[in-house]
Amino acid sequence: MKIRNLLTEPWIRIAGMLVVGSLLLVSGCKKESPPQSDHEKAIAGYEKVDADIRARYGANADSLLFRQGVYHALATAGVTNLLKCNISHEAFQPVDEDWVTGAYSVELNRVLFDVGVLNQYRGVSLNCEDFALGATFVAKALHLKAPGRVPETSPAFGYIYYRPEDPAADKAAHAINFALLKNGSVLFYEPQSRLRVRLTASEIASIYFWEL
Repeated sequence: MKIRNLLTEPWIRIAGMLVVGSLLLVSGCKKESPPQSDHEKAIAGYEKVDADIRARYGANADSLLFRQGVYHALATAGVTNLLKCNISHEAFQPVDEDWVTGAYSVELNRVLFDVGVLNQYRGVSLNCEDFALGATFVAKALHLKAPGRVPETSPAFGYIYYRPEDPAADKAAHAINFALLKNGSVLFYEPQSRLRVRLTASEIASIYFWEL
């Protein structure tokens, strides 16, 4: 029987339609992978990088935070926008709450006083962002001479931008500092008053940029 005649046979055409239908059914039933969360996207690909960095710090590695640990701490605290950030160091040493609210605050107060800007918010010329950036610099500078400092690390102290809920704040956005503590929690800090502050869950979720 010629091939052309064979292809015109009814049973051949029916079998062909069944095969095509089965393929369409299988492809239609194929489940798509659920979209990744910001947390999953943030840590993707850093397992090996963090492992390589950890190896360089030897016995000190367990006391430090690397990129994945930073993301995890912030996600646990309720930060949802993990991808809009700048992580400028590879290893961070968590800090004590007592240090932030004690010795660090005293030193920050002294620095602001010495340069003549203590409690001197000046709007566009000296604003919340400037205070948060300056406070971050002071923390990192103090870390360089801190007893017990692990070499080639930065303190787990940075700054954030968020949207305050308090109508009295009269601000669409505000910049303050944050610290990752040794107990695994996140502390928020107002550099202008040199005091710890507590953000609501919605304010933490409103954080739209952070840097460490």
